[in-house]
Amino acid sequence: ALAAASCVATFIAQGNAVKSVVVFPISLRIANALVSCATYIGDLFYPVGLAVFYPYPESFPIWKVAASVLALAGISVAALAWRRRFPYLLVGWFWYLGMFVPVIGLVQVGSHAMADRYTYLPQIGLCLSLTWGVAQLAASWRHRRRVLGGPGKRRPHPGSPRRRGVGAVRGAGGMGRRGQRAGTSPRGGSRT
Repeated sequence: ALAAASCVATFIAQGNAVKSVVVFPISLRIANALVSCATYIGDLFYPVGLAVFYPYPESFPIWKVAASVLALAGISVAALAWRRRFPYLLVGWFWYLGMFVPVIGLVQVGSHAMADRYTYLPQIGLCLSLTWGVAQLAASWRHRRRVLGGPGKRRPHPGSPRRRGVGAVRGAGGMGRRGQRAGTSPRGGSRT
């Protein structure tokens, strides 16, 4: 419902920028939406070749659309099939897809095929799934306390990454407090 409301609001606010189905046929818009959704996943993990403006192509190669459909459908089926064992996959994946509905280009505003600025909120879903997946994987790892730290009776070794990280945070916090008392910022300048 919110996605539909956002589409209507976009149409009202930018009515003159909305392109007609004559300029960008609905079949081209659907192909672009599918390819863009799959491409944005790749861009999250390997962000090269990004651009300010992605021109709308006249057509898409059928293999690219088919590969995108297979990838998106495969991930969707896997998220649904594993929803009991890995519920974070379902949440993260459908967060990703759901957040794209208003901006994916079915209601085409402007002449761009993709816009990287639209990926910030949808990719939170993928990051949630990835984070929870790593946490679940690490929970069964035998050496997790030694590498990642965590509850236990043994204190970490003085040179361990956990000890150094905690020391760095404490030191940075102390420098900031000293600067506040002296009337200067932590970077040495005046606070005024």
